[in-house]
Amino acid sequence: MKVTKLFVDTNIYLDFYRGARDRLSLFEELKKLKDKLIISEQGYREFQRNRTAQLINLAKEIKKTSSISIFTTAVVRDMVEHQKATRLQSEVHKLGKELERKINAMLEPKPGDDPVLDAYENLTKICTFIETEEKLITKAKTRKILGNPPISPDRHSVCDELLWEELLEFCDEDLIIVSNDKTFTENKKILRDEFASVNCGKSLTIVKSVSDALNILGAVSDRLESVEADMDLNSRKPPSRMADSILEIAIRKSSQIISKVQGNFFTLTMKNVTLGQTLPDEHHLTDAIDELMKMKLIVDVGDGVYELTEQGRAYEPFDD
Repeated sequence: MKVTKLFVDTNIYLDFYRGARDRLSLFEELKKLKDKLIISEQGYREFQRNRTAQLINLAKEIKKTSSISIFTTAVVRDMVEHQKATRLQSEVHKLGKELERKINAMLEPKPGDDPVLDAYENLTKICTFIETEEKLITKAKTRKILGNPPISPDRHSVCDELLWEELLEFCDEDLIIVSNDKTFTENKKILRDEFASVNCGKSLTIVKSVSDALNILGAVSDRLESVEADMDLNSRKPPSRMADSILEIAIRKSSQIISKVQGNFFTLTMKNVTLGQTLPDEHHLTDAIDELMKMKLIVDVGDGVYELTEQGRAYEPFDD
């Protein structure tokens, strides 16, 4: 009987912190495939690290969007509508604080605090779980040095490299990988050939959604297809004009984006180009940076510095 294993890349699980309306449908479908599903220790640890970053960013978004301010002058201050708006503003701010508190509690959760984490942890207990071996870390480092895909965009880490070495070592059946990562999706032939050479006669298939994988396995889910279509639409929304301008400057200047706050003035600097806004009255630059981070086109490397991701460097929908 032919057996096919299934591996779902970490970012697919993390998408349910970012934009899905029905965050648990993925896990419900994968539970049905527990005998086929593979989770690696490297993927598990990557999920834990990136989950923390997602929650911190989510708390920041809640804080920013719940801190609305009703414009006032002497003319409108005594109007009934302004007084009502002020009360609503106070209520929104209070609820925003409570949301922040709950999200921050999810950083060190008790069971039930984070349904996505609970569902993922449950999967690790019922599927095939691959533990990392030291020899595979050595192989991953060699892969990085040689430039053989899959290659992590961070030149100092071997995340994707180690994931692949674990799959090569422990999966001796046909394998389906679900990933949106270009290092997998743009190197299908290379990875298929290597997989076949290590596991003679076995095939590798790389798809971009769990729904595609389920279709191959004969376990179609209309519900999950709807959720993933919604997530894909959100991820493909083009940046706003301001975000697009910032990204274009950074790419064409081959530069980091450096943010600074001096008094009530916020600036973004890319080589010899500086953009500025007054705080807290304007939000176009900070909103644009948040937008680019959500789209994974830039990444915060600390101290107010943002670097282009591999996806960001490849972004080219600019006017000539």
